[in-house]
Amino acid sequence: MNAGRSAARVGCERGTREWDASMGREHGTRAWDASMGRGNGTREWAAGVSAAGVGIASLAMLGEGSRWSPASEFGPVLGRRRSAHIVSTWWGAYRAVMRVLVVEDETRTAALLRRGLVEEGFAVDVVSDGVDAVWQACEVAYDVIVLDLMLPGIDGFEVCRRLRAAGRWAPVLMLTARGEVADRIRGLNIGADDYLPKPFSFGELFARLRALMRRGAVARPAVLEVGGLRLDPATRTASRDEAPLDLSPKEFALLEYLMRHPGDVLTRTTIMEHVWDFASDATSNVVDQYVAYLRRKIDKPFGVSQVETVRGVGYRLRAGTGQRPG
Repeated sequence: MNAGRSAARVGCERGTREWDASMGREHGTRAWDASMGRGNGTREWAAGVSAAGVGIASLAMLGEGSRWSPASEFGPVLGRRRSAHIVSTWWGAYRAVMRVLVVEDETRTAALLRRGLVEEGFAVDVVSDGVDAVWQACEVAYDVIVLDLMLPGIDGFEVCRRLRAAGRWAPVLMLTARGEVADRIRGLNIGADDYLPKPFSFGELFARLRALMRRGAVARPAVLEVGGLRLDPATRTASRDEAPLDLSPKEFALLEYLMRHPGDVLTRTTIMEHVWDFASDATSNVVDQYVAYLRRKIDKPFGVSQVETVRGVGYRLRAGTGQRPG
């Protein structure tokens, strides 16, 4: 409890120095971050924010059942008005800290981003090159990543590609001065979730980040792979064991839907609702017909049976390579 008060008081009195999740590493001790409390179940560490022109990013330790509040610490130092402003902002950050990785090589822009995000209540880490960004994002479970495109070493496109290949699904917002449509398409197809060109409004940035966080870090690969099947929705290509598959648009859509639900039993009605539109007069027999078309192209030529019929229900795409027909 005393340690928590001391940390908050030093953060206020010094004002100019930011104490954040890297503080523990700077002092040669264990890493202190917002997730530590959830890990040990007894204490929570929350990042403060900069408010009323005073630089505050202290770490405050709150014991369970404690009646301590930031007002009791900040009031005597800053006065009631500043304290009230800090309390409302700080306490909101404490209650729902979101950890952000900023990848930006331009020092001034990185500092502005960090300051703005901290004031909004985010816990922020900053790296300045692509290699460090990949390492950091693979080591820490970030809620969202703000990624610049023009980076030393490897660019933002390659950073995003490597993260998705490594199974890191934190939402990525690409932030860059390159506003060409081709760049936006490329970034989104690689696996980015949003794109914001410079110059930008901090209000819009915050809103976009909050929207991305609501989606969560769920798996959403840019290229689908199930067993020996591989499908790229962006380039409209599909293959099995690297052999290209020649599919009609409807066959491609059916395979994509099956590959997005590997191992799940899908009813004919469910398949119709997602692969055919309302204007279509498709029936369950049409689903059976297109499944048969698909099997003749993706299973039989390769001696496997990956598209399985579940009698009386529908179809399932086996998560493995499929069984060879006897």
